Amino acid sequence: MPIPKIKDSERWSTFIQPVIMLAVDYCSILLAECVAIEFREFILQTLGHTHDKFDLDSFYFFLFVPLIFIVFLHWGRTYIRLLSIGEMIRRTFWSVLYSVVVYIVILFLAGKAPVVSRLFVTLLGTFVFSFVCVGRLVMRHLLNRYSLFLEPTIMIGSDETAKKFLNYTTSNVFFGIRVVGLIDDNPKGKALSGKFPILGPTSKATEIIKGTGVQNVLILAPKMDPKKLNLLVDELFPLVKNVSFVPDTEEMPVSNMELHRLYSENLIVLSVKNNLSRWYNQFVKRVFDLVVSVIGTLLIFPFLLVIAILIKATSPGPAIYAHMRLGRHGKMFPCYKFRSMVKDADKKLAAYLASNPSAKAEWEREQKLKNDPRVTRVGMFLRKTSLDELPQLFNVIIGDMSLVGPRPITRSEVCKYGTYFSDYEMVRPGMTGLWQTSGRSDTSYDRRVRLDAWYVRNWNLWLDISMLVKTVRVLLSKDSGAY
Repeated sequence: MPIPKIKDSERWSTFIQPVIMLAVDYCSILLAECVAIEFREFILQTLGHTHDKFDLDSFYFFLFVPLIFIVFLHWGRTYIRLLSIGEMIRRTFWSVLYSVVVYIVILFLAGKAPVVSRLFVTLLGTFVFSFVCVGRLVMRHLLNRYSLFLEPTIMIGSDETAKKFLNYTTSNVFFGIRVVGLIDDNPKGKALSGKFPILGPTSKATEIIKGTGVQNVLILAPKMDPKKLNLLVDELFPLVKNVSFVPDTEEMPVSNMELHRLYSENLIVLSVKNNLSRWYNQFVKRVFDLVVSVIGTLLIFPFLLVIAILIKATSPGPAIYAHMRLGRHGKMFPCYKFRSMVKDADKKLAAYLASNPSAKAEWEREQKLKNDPRVTRVGMFLRKTSLDELPQLFNVIIGDMSLVGPRPITRSEVCKYGTYFSDYEMVRPGMTGLWQTSGRSDTSYDRRVRLDAWYVRNWNLWLDISMLVKTVRVLLSKDSGAY
């Protein structure tokens, strides 16, 4: 097939994308300054401090303050390619925090500290972080939606690895790439069949890339022979601006992985941190759980009361029931849920499984039934929306569970975890987790076990925050229901 050439306008995408982001950041910072000043005035007027006026002169407003934030956003590597949304938010947070600290120090050294409002500085940092993140998300969404300034990219290697990468890019708009085509020696896989043109084998990679004019190459072949990979990178390096490749890290905890460069020996060392083995990380996770769950429970308590009344009104039995589950360090605890089943559900299940061999096999395999005869009409709605799990907020407050963590299991399920059970015991089970955002009830049991282990080995606070956000998004989607 003829080799597609990229448009002249696309050749500047690598330069234009960060310039647009820089402009969006600058406008976001100016807006944050305006809102911080007005919000400060509103707070002080509400408190009766009408005499406390505060203004920034034009130099500080338009140049000094924005420059500090932009310098640290650049230093924090928030303008680089291949950033996920969660990583962008994390880096932006720390960049803004450092900017605020440096801003205060500079004002102190310049003798301006007494005339600058501390309330303004606090509000400024908060609004800059919020507006920069929102501005970038909106900007990226618009560029992707209208296919503007996307970076033309050729992928080498296809099928499953490329499919995983492309699935990730669809939910992480910060990648900003347009796939021109694939280079693959064995284009027999069905994962990407017909979606992108196959441009040829790796032996013709240099010829293809010269013909297209593409400046960004992704090698998605983690099983490629190292010698062949090195030779391929050597051939492509003089032709393009960026060469990226996926190393073989399957089953490894990549979230907490750090790369160390041994320059003189041309080596890299990958180190992995077990964050949850450190007491202070366990403490941070617990404080986060406690604060969010207490605030969340207070906010939705009237809603919880309405659900309890509906359950009581439509079927006999208690509104909330407790099922014994296995927690941290192997301790059993009562896991609370809104009752979604009829009374004496265990007896009904035993009778149903005895008369339905296929249902019995499904139960033994998944510990769930797609068409469970015990579920009430109200319970069916609660399960589909996962509202039946809201009482677990009380488990989180008590300390038996976490907001995010492995799926709480029964004692009989321990054998299914095998060597991964030691990972499970390290943490409190979660109200939500990777199993909740990766297909929920359609995820196989083995897959759920691996996701639980991956979460424990890759934990950080930002992962918990991103999982909570993704859970809300999954629950709002049309085909996300559990059973």
